[in-house]
Amino acid sequence: SRTKLPGASVLAAPTEVQDRITKLERRVAGRFKVIWSVFRAHSAAEDEFIWPALQSKQAFRRMESSSSDLVSGSVGGLEGKGVGDEVARRAEGEARLGLDDHPNGYSPSGEIG
Repeated sequence: SRTKLPGASVLAAPTEVQDRITKLERRVAGRFKVIWSVFRAHSAAEDEFIWPALQSKQAFRRMESSSSDLVSGSVGGLEGKGVGDEVARRAEGEARLGLDDHPNGYSPSGEIG
């Protein structure tokens, strides 16, 4: 049988602690790499898809607002000339249908399609 040296257990403990520290460092580094990869993918998706979609939606809303103002002005002009409310409603409805069919994927609920 082996005989233990007086300081053997004292020397083994720091090595075990060092091994645990090394394993912990590797786990933390691995998790950081995963989180960093997710962050980079998310940022790339925002840059490529989300921001352009939001910008086009904002531009479309501005266009929709100016179109609505134009339609309202035209309708107001028609009403002033004695044309009935029905014609005015139809003109405004047709303009809104045209906006709803916009190829940008606009929906009246404000969602990007």
